[in-house]
Amino acid sequence: MLIDKERCCWIEDVVDNNFIPHEARMIKSITLCFSNAEDKLYWPSMVDRAYSIKAGYRFLIDDELIPNLYPNQMGASPYGLVQINFDGMVFQEKGEAGLGIIIYNDHGLVMAALTQVIPLPTSVEIMEVLAARRALIFAKELTFDHIILEGDSDIAIYAMKGEGYSTASFGHILSDIKALVAHFKHVVFRHTRRQGNKVAHNLARAACNFYPFCTWIEEIPVVFVVDYIAEIINE
Repeated sequence: MLIDKERCCWIEDVVDNNFIPHEARMIKSITLCFSNAEDKLYWPSMVDRAYSIKAGYRFLIDDELIPNLYPNQMGASPYGLVQINFDGMVFQEKGEAGLGIIIYNDHGLVMAALTQVIPLPTSVEIMEVLAARRALIFAKELTFDHIILEGDSDIAIYAMKGEGYSTASFGHILSDIKALVAHFKHVVFRHTRRQGNKVAHNLARAACNFYPFCTWIEEIPVVFVVDYIAEIINE
């Protein structure tokens, strides 16, 4: 058995002992979901992974022409809501990714923050959706029930708002997110520009400098205070 079903994670020792190193790394980079999402086929050439004749034609043309190509500022949340900002950062050399999450109350004051290092996902889109899922789990753990979830990934926000990405490579993570949303009384998904997500972005970028999993309650590390103040001033 390669998967710990109770913890919904790979049993890394078993994977490492049964596969050669690069295969083991690839397997461990496959993201597992918490919910019982069905396996689905998806079309890798489109972000939403939905196949169309146009997408297939475009794929063939691109393959023929370029065969050698390598690949709102924070603002105060409405009264009674907490605002949760999330972001992810790729550490390609280490084969890891960092997640950064910060929670503000309706006055813009810090309620909590989190950093986590995870195995490198197979795409940036999956990483961003994983960051959103971790943000919801964090909010649930802290018993918040009225939330605004904000990030600078338009794909992640759009996917969480709609139904169009169920066949995407991160569709199983969206299933987890939908299950988590049911635990809250009120949830708003909101897109922001990078400058409105700077603290979460820098938390994700610095995740590899902390323990693999760190949380702060009603504070953030001193190194991020300047970014936090800048967001407050610019709201």
